[in-house]
Amino acid sequence: MQTFSPRSAAHPNLRWLLIVLATVILLVMGACGSNPTPTGPPSTTVTQPAASLTPSAVVMVKIIEMPAANYIFTPQTLHIKAGTEVVWINKSTGGHTVTSDTGAFKGSGGLAENQTFSMIFTQPGTFNYHCAYHIYMKGTVIVS
Repeated sequence: MQTFSPRSAAHPNLRWLLIVLATVILLVMGACGSNPTPTGPPSTTVTQPAASLTPSAVVMVKIIEMPAANYIFTPQTLHIKAGTEVVWINKSTGGHTVTSDTGAFKGSGGLAENQTFSMIFTQPGTFNYHCAYHIYMKGTVIVS
């Protein structure tokens, strides 16, 4: 009776094909990436892509927890000049987002505690935003 051995029966071309297939799968998985989530590691930075811009100034907006478990953006209204970079940092224990009310800018996705999201506002205008997880959390960036 003849026994089957995967090692002895493996054709060299089949082994090569399996190696190539595994490599392609790993490359595709790596290229897909993932969105940051509230359960992500602390101190991760999510940055809005900017076309090689250098900000003229940097302004911080904190996400904080108030007594009675309410969250807010502070400051809630921000007046800046065009070219200013705004950095939001989640200083609360809850997960949050920075999401444009109108789709005027790409949002942050989920931000866990101590994660940041930043973008440079290059055009004048009023940009209203909110947290997708807590609809009462609202903020405005006014660019002149």
